Amino acid sequence: KAFVEDWRSDETGLRSNWRLSGRLKGQTELRKKTILRLSAANPLRNRDISGWYGDQNFSYRPFKKWELGQETEYGNEHNRTITYPVALWYLLLKTHLSYALPGSGRFTAEYQYQTVKPTDNPQRLTIPYEMARGKKEGVSQTWQARMEYTLTKNVVFSMFYNGRDEAGFKNIIHSGQAEIRAFF
Repeated sequence: KAFVEDWRSDETGLRSNWRLSGRLKGQTELRKKTILRLSAANPLRNRDISGWYGDQNFSYRPFKKWELGQETEYGNEHNRTITYPVALWYLLLKTHLSYALPGSGRFTAEYQYQTVKPTDNPQRLTIPYEMARGKKEGVSQTWQARMEYTLTKNVVFSMFYNGRDEAGFKNIIHSGQAEIRAFF
């Protein structure tokens, strides 16, 4: 029986967790990742992606109930297949804010910005999903807010809002949800 598709992914890295004070901590990471996919049926699905990545995360608690966080990731990736040659770099910036509500609840807000720039794409191909965290060429942004609050021992209120402005899309996508759960 002939294989339809063969896939392999390898990742190696170095991570350092550090703390400057009781309120400020971080994580620094360097990684190398390779993805190899061979498709006998469709050579356009072949991938030979290698990439280098750098991550820097900070978390700061100025007060007991507040937490601020910042994540930065840089990636440089190359797909070396003859049928789908693409090289790119991307930058991801992610900020979050969390507040513990009085009583028993939490509010969290998050904003994410990602830019993807091809450095070599002679055939003007679409960026494969396996590259740039699945994002398209250009700028993509997402923002969200979440809240969960325990009203009583058996009643919980939760709310969620999400907005997306994806590269290549004309409109911003908004979605939200609110829910009250009662346990008996």
